[in-house]
Amino acid sequence: MNFITLTDEFSIKKIEPNNEKDLWMIEQLENDSLVCGPNGYLWHISCLLQDDNLSYLLRDIYNCPFSIYHDKNPIGFLEISKIYKTSTTSSVELSYALIEEERKKGYMRQVLTATSDYILLNQDHSIDEIDLEIHTENIASQNVAKKSGFIKDDFFHDYSPNFLNFYKTKKMIKK
Repeated sequence: MNFITLTDEFSIKKIEPNNEKDLWMIEQLENDSLVCGPNGYLWHISCLLQDDNLSYLLRDIYNCPFSIYHDKNPIGFLEISKIYKTSTTSSVELSYALIEEERKKGYMRQVLTATSDYILLNQDHSIDEIDLEIHTENIASQNVAKKSGFIKDDFFHDYSPNFLNFYKTKKMIKK
């Protein structure tokens, strides 16, 4: 699956390194010090695309980088991690960023809510929990997480003092 419609306005599409719109969005984010600078919270996105044969395009939605589209234009980045399984749960982690001019419009809240609900309600892989690891200084992202239905896990902070963990489970989805 290369494309997922989340709402009437938003969709996510696997990033294609030959797509000019995706390349423009990646350049915008990589030149944004908040996102990829020395204190940024995402790895350089181009590092995620170094799969020479682009095998991630053939995978399901997990362990893949996506472009976030608003109407027909890319406005940001979303990565869904591989599935982590323990004896009792299976989970994925999401990483995300919007280009600067699209922030503070409520877009990421809508995308994060729709994406997390889609993953948790998808019966194909039975994901029990979605995690977000957010830098303690990234107040905007913490607020987006809370508004998207995620809860802060205070226990996690003891092990990683520079990051906070937020989580969401199926039971937390508002219907």
